[in-house]
Amino acid sequence: MASSLAPVRGPTTTWAEAIQQKVYQVQEKILDLCGTDDKVYTLFVIGRVLQAAALATLVASIGFAFFATPFTLLGLLPAILIGAVGTYIADDAQGLYDKFQYARPFVPGQPCGIMNPIAANCWLSASLQLLQNSPNFHRRLRQIPQMAAFLDQYNQAAVNHLKYLPHFDTQVLRQTLSQSTQGLIRSSTSQEDAAVLFEYLFQGGNSLYQFDQRINGRLSDTTRPEPMISIILGQNPGAGFEQLFSQFFNSADDRGMQTQLTFQHEPDDLVVQLRRFVQFVDPQTGVYDHHKINDKIAVPMQMAIPRHLVRDGNHGANYVCDGFLVHMGSLNGGHYASYVKKILPGGRESWWCCSDSRVYEVSLPTVEREIQNAYIVHYSRAALRLPV
Repeated sequence: MASSLAPVRGPTTTWAEAIQQKVYQVQEKILDLCGTDDKVYTLFVIGRVLQAAALATLVASIGFAFFATPFTLLGLLPAILIGAVGTYIADDAQGLYDKFQYARPFVPGQPCGIMNPIAANCWLSASLQLLQNSPNFHRRLRQIPQMAAFLDQYNQAAVNHLKYLPHFDTQVLRQTLSQSTQGLIRSSTSQEDAAVLFEYLFQGGNSLYQFDQRINGRLSDTTRPEPMISIILGQNPGAGFEQLFSQFFNSADDRGMQTQLTFQHEPDDLVVQLRRFVQFVDPQTGVYDHHKINDKIAVPMQMAIPRHLVRDGNHGANYVCDGFLVHMGSLNGGHYASYVKKILPGGRESWWCCSDSRVYEVSLPTVEREIQNAYIVHYSRAALRLPV
């Protein structure tokens, strides 16, 4: 059902935005430009310091009451107050940090949050943030009426400086997708694999890539459509991102058949899936097994396609990451969130964490740390070309 919460508006005047940015800058300096985890830990430490100060004040007030004057017992009141504040901060540092972020006024150009009232649709809200942030995907999204309605609502919310979409229901969209995929995406309230949505959107004639393929060195008469570049984790422990990426284009099956893929031309977008969810049947025991690979991978913030992976081979296009999706938790449960890059008015580049309705700005060190846990990464083609 749609949320009944009222949309949150922020200041739109120039002077208010200037003051707001100054407050954010002071906040970052106080927290030493550290990542989210360190900021939460800083709040925890502040809470413990306040608790210690309260305890010291309490002991001092009682001591002076015995040896000097009972009026010093009045110090118990601020001690109790300081102790209560310190306990509140220390016991829920993460929640307090989230409240600070959520209370920030709307920043023109920031993403808008997406309500997730049943909790199990975080895979959908995180995916929508990544897709909406990539304008080249909008043509495909508008082929689906419900997706087109989402884009219109999202744009309207941004124009009106709303912090989240007030009337968008992810469950209604999920039921539509379930019908369109013939149940591949379930209509229930269970968690889903976000990659299934990308596979559905970019299949067949809507495939992002039509690869030329050579089988055992011979060029095939047919191209190979792919919704994204899906790289396999776990088979080669310790392999870096570049090596895993290259393995997608040059692989061999159990029968020794060698397959080589090349781009027909340099794409405008690179969508890379790091396959962290593994399902297989043990050939010796016949037992079905599945697990999640939590290995940290040094995913680059920018990359270039080697010339030999493009049909004409004349260029090595440069690509810059502008969004990625992460899954936190185990295979049987967890939470999806996305990180997207936005260019704010005035040209300032900023990164935002989108976790359902909670949207807040994060530092570049936080992004560089979190991308190591990425599940789906989006790169946009940059104007600059780098030699390979």
